[in-house]
Amino acid sequence: MKASTVAIGAILAAAGGFAIGQLSGPGGGAAPDVAPTPVVEEGGPDPAKQYRVIVGRSPQRGEEGALVTIVAFVDYAIDGPAKTQSVLDRIAKRYGSKVRLIYKQNPDANHPGAMGAAEAVLAAAAQDKFWEMHQRLLRDRSKLSQPELDAHAKAIGLDFEKFRTAIDTHENARIVQSDMRAASRVGVRGSSHLFVNGYPISGGATEEALRRLVDREIPNATRTLSTGVPADRLYSTLLRNALREIGDTGPDTDRGTPPRPQVVEDPTAVYKVPIEGAPVHGPAAALVTIVEFTDFQ
Repeated sequence: MKASTVAIGAILAAAGGFAIGQLSGPGGGAAPDVAPTPVVEEGGPDPAKQYRVIVGRSPQRGEEGALVTIVAFVDYAIDGPAKTQSVLDRIAKRYGSKVRLIYKQNPDANHPGAMGAAEAVLAAAAQDKFWEMHQRLLRDRSKLSQPELDAHAKAIGLDFEKFRTAIDTHENARIVQSDMRAASRVGVRGSSHLFVNGYPISGGATEEALRRLVDREIPNATRTLSTGVPADRLYSTLLRNALREIGDTGPDTDRGTPPRPQVVEDPTAVYKVPIEGAPVHGPAAALVTIVEFTDFQ
């Protein structure tokens, strides 16, 4: 991302926060149900629309039934996530249990160390040390070589043998790829992108702009809970009418057509794939079997 784009985005995001402030009125009361105005990059998600960003088993801070879920897409090889995290830290402190933070990986293969860092932080998460690894990676984006990632793992007390096995076998590569596809579907480019109950905000979001959006969502989530929705289903309920991807126009309300059934890719799922009669290359007793579906056209 060019420096000029970031600078312009930051100015526009601040202006967006002011605009929302005028709508919410003095005293920080509940704002009318209008679309948030933080600006995103050209070609990115429309800030006036809500997108269905699936949480899955992504690392999180906060309770599952929090009123507001903020999803952050992270690339550890650039400066943006560290700046965004400082804002998120203040938001988490201010709102406490009302907010939870979800972290998804969106490394750019052109950024040295980005892919390795994404796999490393998920390997740490598997040992309940996501936050410790996350903080160390944000502290210095120049220290993402494998020896430096190994040093981070040892410093936070990971079972190093398990960590290296996960890295060497790319145990978490499919989760990284799933997160990247999710990012692409909703128009995320690069990093420093946040989704607040499905509403996007990026371009160097200011704390004020983010607070305005969180304050807008809390009353809506509270009303939803009051209808009897279980806390652990609140987020999915809030996103029930959200768009699935850029370009999605939602259900065809004129014809009464119900929304398309949601297809959620679970990167941890295991599927039974029959191989009887298929061409095979390699021994039948191999420890790992890779099944490829091919269309030669």
